[in-house]
Amino acid sequence: SCALISDFKYDEDIKNIIFVFDKLYNSVINEEDFVDKIKSYLKEKYNVDFQIQVHFIDLKLEENEKPKFIKNIEVKNTYKIGSHDKLIGDIIEDDPQIISSIKEPNSYVVVAGKVKKISEHTTKPKQDKNGVQKESKKYYKFILSDFTGDINLVYFPNQTNLPKIEKVQENSCLIISGEVQEDNFSNGLVLKPKNISFCDLPADFLNREIRKSVPSEYLYVKPEELISKTQVDLFTSQNESKVSEYLLDNDIVVFDFETTGLDGQSDKIIEIGAVKIKQGKLVDTFSCLVNPEMHIPEDSSKVNHIYDEDVKNSPTIEKVIGDFYKYCYGCVLVAYNIDFDYKFLSIAGRNNGYIFDNKQLDALQLAKIALVGKLKSFKLIKVAEFLGISLENAHRAVHDAIATAEVFVKLADSIEKIL
Repeated sequence: SCALISDFKYDEDIKNIIFVFDKLYNSVINEEDFVDKIKSYLKEKYNVDFQIQVHFIDLKLEENEKPKFIKNIEVKNTYKIGSHDKLIGDIIEDDPQIISSIKEPNSYVVVAGKVKKISEHTTKPKQDKNGVQKESKKYYKFILSDFTGDINLVYFPNQTNLPKIEKVQENSCLIISGEVQEDNFSNGLVLKPKNISFCDLPADFLNREIRKSVPSEYLYVKPEELISKTQVDLFTSQNESKVSEYLLDNDIVVFDFETTGLDGQSDKIIEIGAVKIKQGKLVDTFSCLVNPEMHIPEDSSKVNHIYDEDVKNSPTIEKVIGDFYKYCYGCVLVAYNIDFDYKFLSIAGRNNGYIFDNKQLDALQLAKIALVGKLKSFKLIKVAEFLGISLENAHRAVHDAIATAEVFVKLADSIEKIL
């Protein structure tokens, strides 16, 4: 980050670059790794071999001038569980790892959790090279949940294991080892079990939390001041005596996500848009594209006009979720049909150690109560139009969030009815 650099020197004749840092960064910057990455980047961008030097000096900064470092929070990836009752394959000797730590294909992982959404399927009939139709195979799809997240599993039993896997039901507690592969259908990850055992999980298993503290500064996305001619400033309202106390007493973040699809488990966030309301006034926005690390389906792109090439250089949710947590901290969360957006927020947060347990209000519910009998459709664009609120670039996160915030403020008199 250029913000760390105290000085920068470049000698064009010999292609030599010198980075100068205060010595307090010595423990933060891996000099060898830093040099290699800078060299590689410059070589790729300019096709020139640069000489890179790093110097550390003592700037003798006052205490209040020194930067605050965000401590890396070490989360132990494995944990202990109770006894095992072998079901399929061998007894699993290794401790399970938290599901949220599984980020890429792996030839061997061990996970534990409770089963949900188990379902039985059969493969489509196929013909062999001689044109003889093969028999369909039965297989099972289910989701395993631990206190950090979920993972999809697909299991193809043989005749011996078929009656065994049928013993697995929703809420069964399992420990499983197997291979994590790319899922060609969902563009996510899927675990193919090899060994499965029933196991004992702690009573509070799904209620455990890995909770990170609020970051001390924004790292990837910084809020931007909002200057809007249409927003409602409650202090200039002629009906100041009727202003909702709720808006005066609470800071509010109105947010909206664009996603790769509708499934909170397998689909991903591709854009975050949010606006903060303080004292009834829209003050700033939080907006960024997010790399979902998967293909954005055409059906989604047709709605939000966000394509793979738009997000390929954007930060992942793992990087920006801490900034969004900082933005939302201490605020009431509001969205239009909040159940949809919050399920993505909750999963992304928990998978990265941020628990969004803020109070929540649904702007759609507010509109239905406040405008009962006045509208046939309560789609955001219809409600905004009825209230005289501009909604340009619908289905882009920050524009939808601003429109929702203005709807929320205009209907503030009815907030008490949805609390």
